[in-house]
Amino acid sequence: MYYGVQPFRGAPVPTRMHCWRVAAFAAALAGCGAHDVSARLPSPPGEATGSITVVLTQPARDLTVAVNGVLVAERAHSKKVRVTGVPVGMADVVIAAGGGETRVEKHIRVAVEERQDTAIPLAGPDRSMGETVKMGFLTMAAWVLSRALYLAIF
Repeated sequence: MYYGVQPFRGAPVPTRMHCWRVAAFAAALAGCGAHDVSARLPSPPGEATGSITVVLTQPARDLTVAVNGVLVAERAHSKKVRVTGVPVGMADVVIAAGGGETRVEKHIRVAVEERQDTAIPLAGPDRSMGETVKMGFLTMAAWVLSRALYLAIF
């Protein structure tokens, strides 16, 4: 007697093509995050140099950093900028990140020592309400797309 219930056949086994699709999707998502920026100031050989590291508490989409008037990062999506080859002594560092009322701007003079790293921790720009709403919609869209991809593959 048949009651409309299908027998269990087991879960479908993913093929090699399905695995490549999932890997490509994961790689595309992995490339969306913030990346650390490294730069080197030009200095004459044999000159004593140190390094400066600017660290934000959260990533900024338009982080701009200048050291001694030299632009080392321009509108970078980053949380950390490391600059090597900075001459020993006092260095002028200008940092700008974010936009609108949450913009962070800082001009600071720091002492750079030979073969030492000078860290500059800085509060990153807060997210605005519009940014929070946008991130909510992007999260929902990513969930829907990942679910659709999962259903298409399996």
